[in-house]
Amino acid sequence: AVAVLAGAAGPAFAAAPPEPGWTQATWGLRDGLPVLTFSGLVQDRDGYLWISTFDGLLRFDGAAFTVFDPSTHPELTSSRFANLQADPGGGVWVGSEVDGLLHVGAGEVRVVREGGKPLPPGSAVFTDRPGEALYSTSEFLYLVRGDEAKRIAGSEKFVAFCRPRRDRRGDLWYMTRDRLVRLRDDRFTTFPLPPGLQIVPRREQYWWQSDAGDLWFECDGQFWRLGANGFEALPVPPLDP
Repeated sequence: AVAVLAGAAGPAFAAAPPEPGWTQATWGLRDGLPVLTFSGLVQDRDGYLWISTFDGLLRFDGAAFTVFDPSTHPELTSSRFANLQADPGGGVWVGSEVDGLLHVGAGEVRVVREGGKPLPPGSAVFTDRPGEALYSTSEFLYLVRGDEAKRIAGSEKFVAFCRPRRDRRGDLWYMTRDRLVRLRDDRFTTFPLPPGLQIVPRREQYWWQSDAGDLWFECDGQFWRLGANGFEALPVPPLDP
């Protein structure tokens, strides 16, 4: 069975019949949803759907919702969640406006700490290894393993505002407003963007790596390539009328 869950459905969507061979089901406030809008939606390793909202974190098993908020889990002090990512090892990483970064599993909530204190609110979370994450705040980057976070030295100079990506070598790349940054073995290498080019802050940037190892990315409606000779602007062909 396949379930499609939408935060809010307009009249046109609600009236559209499902494709042949598919079924359509709708869950709303009467079914346990605290609100009809959400900030994130991911599926974890075990098949659960997780939904982050500004009124609680939800886990959906296909039939019912389990709510994670201060009334159900005293470890939490806020119901406002964002930056939701599935942990490859199980459960999810999620950001809280008050509690910083959390790891939430089937029946547990763990607050990530640095020196015994919760982390500040963040802007992005990246994970592609079980139990490990990279967490970005407005001031620093943190490498998280389990419940403990380590501030990456020098990261205050190159704070990320979009989710990083890992290349074939295993290096992490992310974007700031005016440069690309590579993180290799806790060391930064920066690639300043050409003069006049600035990246608009957003959580997701469209970029990928070619077989030759060049990085391609989209910025301000144009494609760019970072290769051995630096940055190169690539013309975008006009769309057919």
